[in-house]
Amino acid sequence: TIESGTSWSNMSGHICPNLSGYWLAYEESAQGKARKVNRLFSTTVDEFVFNDGSTGETSVAILPNGRIFIFYVDEADSNKGKFVILDMNGNFIKTETEFSSQTVDKVSAAPLGEDKVVVAYIDQTAGATDDVLYYRVFSCDGTSVVAETDKRTEESIFSVSATPLYGGGVAFFFMTEDSDVEQTLRVVKVKCDGSSTVASSLLEDAQLTQEEANSSKITAR
Repeated sequence: TIESGTSWSNMSGHICPNLSGYWLAYEESAQGKARKVNRLFSTTVDEFVFNDGSTGETSVAILPNGRIFIFYVDEADSNKGKFVILDMNGNFIKTETEFSSQTVDKVSAAPLGEDKVVVAYIDQTAGATDDVLYYRVFSCDGTSVVAETDKRTEESIFSVSATPLYGGGVAFFFMTEDSDVEQTLRVVKVKCDGSSTVASSLLEDAQLTQEEANSSKITAR
């Protein structure tokens, strides 16, 4: 048990580069909070607030140099996409910064090479009825390296999961759903230079019940 008597939601975590522990980000009491725990899950950097409002879809990505990116949906600010950068002691390198001013959902981030981070997310306002999958790339100081890039437009996208690839790059797996309620598992690979492949299908016309579709979350490693 890390902490008892509390209610956490929207939690994400990432292992530290030197395997010294994990950074966790989550929502508690309508605030975005973070802490570091060691390999025995004892807290080594005390809990602190990184977003003073309802916080959804947190995703933590740690670069080899130890910089910690926390991407999230700021539910208290029209569901805009935002991020902060921390050092290993929990000090802010970059305070709250917008990466999308639109209505954002399903945020997933991962380190990209040695000194960049890539984040994928769904923009639910770009189309009248459709969801749009975008990605962006940032340098280790939070400077935008690759601007918002459109990779897929579908009637519904309900899960996004990032995983670093051996040899470099990051794969984003996601599920799409058409008007016939048929689901397709797709993948986009973002290369270390920020370029990407066309979204390709891995599993087509998967039949899920509506309950399964609503609760499904892809996890990739």
